[in-house]
Amino acid sequence: MDFIDEQIIHELKEDSRLSMSELSRRIHLSAPAVRERVRQLEEQDIIKRYTIELNQKKLGYPIEAIIEATIKNNRYDDFKKQICQYSNVDFCYRMSPCQNAISPETVSSQTIKGR
Repeated sequence: MDFIDEQIIHELKEDSRLSMSELSRRIHLSAPAVRERVRQLEEQDIIKRYTIELNQKKLGYPIEAIIEATIKNNRYDDFKKQICQYSNVDFCYRMSPCQNAISPETVSSQTIKGR
């Protein structure tokens, strides 16, 4: 990976919907060359996927929270299956060696009242 690849990654991180022609204009390289470099970055699994960032407040989740849970009886897999069912949970960390998990969430005030 060289400086041009780093520029491509930087631009795509800012806007993953950039056209190849716009991306090539920004990094001063021909569109076919940029397309080939992006293809190689995808094949090397450096670019894994293209995604979006949502405005959670406009979706009705104005509160960001970090939730700590203590997992008993070594049931982390059960906890992980349960927490993955919530669409507003982005990820979950297991804090070893203790059986705690930390899960950042975005929630509505209604969600908090219901828990």
